[in-house]
Order: sequence, then C-alpha cells, then structure tokens
Amino acid sequence: MALGILALFAIAGLTILRFTPGRDDAGALPPPEPAFTLPGVTSGPQIPVSLRPTSGPVVAPETSATGEAAGDAQPTATRSSRPPVATTPAPPPGVAGTYRIVDSYPDAFIGEVLLRNDTGTERSWTVRLSYPGELVTSWLESLPQPTLVTRGTTYTWTSSVPLAAGSTGSLRFHFKLSGSAGPTGCTVNGSACS
Repeated sequence: MALGILALFAIAGLTILRFTPGRDDAGALPPPEPAFTLPGVTSGPQIPVSLRPTSGPVVAPETSATGEAAGDAQPTATRSSRPPVATTPAPPPGVAGTYRIVDSYPDAFIGEVLLRNDTGTERSWTVRLSYPGELVTSWLESLPQPTLVTRGTTYTWTSSVPLAAGSTGSLRFHFKLSGSAGPTGCTVNGSACS
C-alpha cells in the first residue's frame, strides 16, 4: 500500500513539473478551436435560419418597441409544419358551348350545341345534356364522331379527338318530343351552355 501512495505522489510531482511556467514544453498543447458560429451571424437582429428551401425573399423578424428582434438572445432555426404550396396559373378558358333548336316538328326536334375553342391549343370536350325525351340519333358535323353514354335522361358526349385551337364544331341531336323542346340542362366541360 505504501508503494501505491508513493507512486501517486510521483505522478502528481511529474504533472506539476510538466506544466510549470517557464518550461519549454509548457505550451505543447494546441490552442483551443474558435467557437462554432453560423455563417453570416452578427450581433444585430437575427434572421431565422430555414431548414427548407424558400421560393420567396427572406424576411427579417419583427422587432419590439425597444428595437430588439424577437428571439435576439440566440439564433433559432424555423421549421414549417407543412411544405410550401406551389402556385400554378389558372388555365385559360376551355371549350364553350351555345345551345339552339335547329328544327322542330309536331313530335320531335333537332337541337345543336355549337362548340367553340377560344384557346390557343387544341382541347378535348364533354357535352352533358338532360332531356326526358327519347334520343333518336346524334352526330358531330364535319368532325370525328364522339362517344355517347346514356344514363336515364342524361346524355354525355365526349370528344374522340380534341377540338383544334380557335375552331368550332356542331354537335346535333334528334329527340322525340317530351313536353317542351329543349333540354332541362346543358353543360360543356362543366360550364353551362349559353
């Protein structure tokens, strides 16, 4: 046990001698590294650091009446609870339709939806017509024929090829008369016929 105590005193003595001022090897330890700081951090108002990319300009935090920025004590990282929303411009007006009666008979009529594509690109279209009478036939003049789906008194025509930019198409239909001549509802791509 005495040898252990003697060894402790020897180690303590060597340590004291090693770090005694004036010795050549006293400064052998490297200098400490500078404290880590975020790039661009200054002592003035702090701008929160975003962990997500932003598409808009960086805005400085609001300041209090004393001129200090909120959270000025230390820089903070902000995190949005939801991703930024991408905004897309509204699509240009699509295909529109105008309804009219072409011919009427004692027990039937021929109606028309004139389709207009006022956009700069070709557009597909869907015409939905409601009428309680029986459909005899329908056709699209001078263009490839659309597909027709019938559900009760609702008739839906869908283009088989898009309508060219700046052009028109005439969808015609022959109905047996049921009450008044004309549909109870008419839409083109979800917008009411004029």
